[in-house]
Amino acid sequence: MASSLSLFYLSCMPRSTNYNAVAWFYDGLSSLVFGSSIKKAQIDLLPLIPNNSKVIIVGGGTGWILEEITKLHPSGLEITYVDSSSKMIERSKKRNYAANKVEFIETSVEDYLLLYTDHLYDAIITPFIADCFSQSAWQQVFTKLDASLQPNGMWLYADFYLNNKSPQWQRFLIKLLYIFFRITCRIPAKQLPNVEVCFSTYKHISKRMYFAGFIVSQAFRK
Repeated sequence: MASSLSLFYLSCMPRSTNYNAVAWFYDGLSSLVFGSSIKKAQIDLLPLIPNNSKVIIVGGGTGWILEEITKLHPSGLEITYVDSSSKMIERSKKRNYAANKVEFIETSVEDYLLLYTDHLYDAIITPFIADCFSQSAWQQVFTKLDASLQPNGMWLYADFYLNNKSPQWQRFLIKLLYIFFRITCRIPAKQLPNVEVCFSTYKHISKRMYFAGFIVSQAFRK
């Protein structure tokens, strides 16, 4: 559990990456560029959330995913919703999550994992958050999230995807995205991390591709 002194210290620290500047048009931009692919990649994973479970959503954005979860689980879930953007949190709090218990925490995932080291979850949802980190930074985040996941817990992962066979237009598009979010949100990363190596000890449950293979949706069991 976080101490009040630690919370005060972190609240005084300058933030780096922050999506406040794009919160008001983030979903619209996503739909304009990718159609329904980004949402579908996340929605298709939600049936794997166990009933009556403790769930952490890291970087949930505007909170639309809460309403999609509620369609499947109108009650019984304890959800920790972590996002570093106050504007994203504001929008998320206005969503319908029915009788589920949702705790909104406005901080970076790094700070959250530093403070709340005793929290354990049955499912982790990381929707389009790994692309914000360098390989080394993502490995650190992954290691701490992994420690918070119960044995046999589910990790639901969706993000952009490239391999050595990806077409040039996808490589060009990811560069544009990084440039845009580096300017607007101060994203430090410049390329996608290799996430497969992190999940090497997990059981691969499912994998689906969207937007001509540029978006991947995967489920893993610890």
